[in-house]
Amino acid sequence: MRKSTGSLARWAFWLAAVIATVIGWWQFLWPPIAFYRARTPSPGGADILAELIKPNNAIYGEPLLGWAFLLSTAVIGLFIIHWSRGIADYLQNSRVGISVLETVMEVEMHDAARTQATIRRRQTFHANRRGITAYRFGAATDAKGGRILRPTMKQTSMVANQTITKELLIRGSESNLEVIEVFLKELPTSLVATFLPNWLVCMLHTAHLFDGIVVTRTGESKYENEFSGPEGVYSVSTTKYPISRTVIRVLFQQGHEPPDGNVRGFLIRENVVEEVALSRSTTPTHSVYEVKANSLHMESLRVQWVF
Repeated sequence: MRKSTGSLARWAFWLAAVIATVIGWWQFLWPPIAFYRARTPSPGGADILAELIKPNNAIYGEPLLGWAFLLSTAVIGLFIIHWSRGIADYLQNSRVGISVLETVMEVEMHDAARTQATIRRRQTFHANRRGITAYRFGAATDAKGGRILRPTMKQTSMVANQTITKELLIRGSESNLEVIEVFLKELPTSLVATFLPNWLVCMLHTAHLFDGIVVTRTGESKYENEFSGPEGVYSVSTTKYPISRTVIRVLFQQGHEPPDGNVRGFLIRENVVEEVALSRSTTPTHSVYEVKANSLHMESLRVQWVF
């Protein structure tokens, strides 16, 4: 709720800034309009521009105001282009099959040597079109000798506190599994949820306004020897479906975590890498490292460590 409230405050701030800018720009715009209407025959656009670039011109009574008008118009034009591209991208992303509101991944080490681990997933999303009756996801190991214990693979989806998972179709090897979660019926849709910003859908869902639309998926699987080496890594990647908020938590046994400074978080898009803030906390049994990313799209959020 705090995240959504913060987004709402930022949107309100930028909306107020845009309104104030447009009002100020309108004060600059009126003199050129009056200049155009007062001349007979009416001057062309080139004539008005030629007059505006003069330090002292017949349009404004004060010097250099013509330059200020041209500069402010150029800045507003660039913002309009930028916002238009953002709106176009947003509408394009709204047309994908599902909108993922949040993904939280947790990697828990069960022993000091990190030979046994559990990966837990919690995800909220909603469908944007009818006919979606299943969801596919994959799980793969990164370390040589790492294994996914297939019988431990669990996944459950719920809508309005009702389970909608019918069955899990699991195929592949212990190092690379594909899971298709089949639902009891097609996922519900809402045109309003599809075109509203995801942060606003999250906030409204917190207020229980989209309980019948938003799907909550939870699951876990156990791994063996995936993180037992001197170097380890866990990442979440997105392709076509953007994720509004992504969180990765890695839990090491208390007293058996990597040395200070040896756990790092990265945001990776193709060959471009940005280091992201990493927070650390403790529980009675674990040291917890966490990274977050907003609006993950065609990128990977990664936590990696060295002992």
